[in-house]
Amino acid sequence: MRLVHLLPEPTISRQDCNMLQKLAGTLAGHNIAQYNTLVVTKDGRADPQRWREVRRRGNVRIYNERLSSTVECPATPQLLLLGTIEGKLDDIMYGAVATTDEAMKIQSACTKDSVRDCKVLYEIVRPSFEDPFRTVAVKWRLYEGRDYVSLDATGIIGVRGREQVGYSISHSVALSNIPSFEMTHDIERGNMSVCALYRQKTPATVECYVRGFFDFKTKNEVLKNMSLQTIATQWSAYARKSTCALAKKLSWKLSVI
Repeated sequence: MRLVHLLPEPTISRQDCNMLQKLAGTLAGHNIAQYNTLVVTKDGRADPQRWREVRRRGNVRIYNERLSSTVECPATPQLLLLGTIEGKLDDIMYGAVATTDEAMKIQSACTKDSVRDCKVLYEIVRPSFEDPFRTVAVKWRLYEGRDYVSLDATGIIGVRGREQVGYSISHSVALSNIPSFEMTHDIERGNMSVCALYRQKTPATVECYVRGFFDFKTKNEVLKNMSLQTIATQWSAYARKSTCALAKKLSWKLSVI
């Protein structure tokens, strides 16, 4: 039996829904502030004193944070992605919105992000005519040996006058009625916070910034690094984000024929 069939339909109170909406807004604002203070080189790369490049795909580079020998307590492992992808901001955001299980699977098929199964557990905010890219939901994703229950949110925020920044957030949350599969299926429940930001850089390209923090249960630094390298490989999916919108449009056209 697929694990997705073992997931119950969660119930979330109106108070908790409001709290999750506020959390999504706080995370978006915090990450935009981090993005605005990021130190980069003249050619747009991450500061090599702090970040080490570990992957490159097209115009996208992925970095992990260098460990400081002066820090007694190990920092939470984190990854950073910088670069550009082809397309328009609206198309990238259209591809980032996934309000159904089928849409999530289309995303994974297009970007090849290594998601093995997925489910929209609870919708809090759906897209509207006035705000077509704003979504807030709780979702479940299964990877090889690890799954995540997360608050997922997308939207576009106006900054610095008329400039617009799109965001896509996945932030781990704990729901008491969503079971863990660690004891029964050896699937570790992961804990992470990832935010992707998109900004139209030229008429044909979108600047992409992604930052993620990952809390692994193991204290073994070698195992932590191996897990981080696996996630860095999965992050190559961001270089393929521009294909999601096209795939969704084709899927919609086929459904109405």
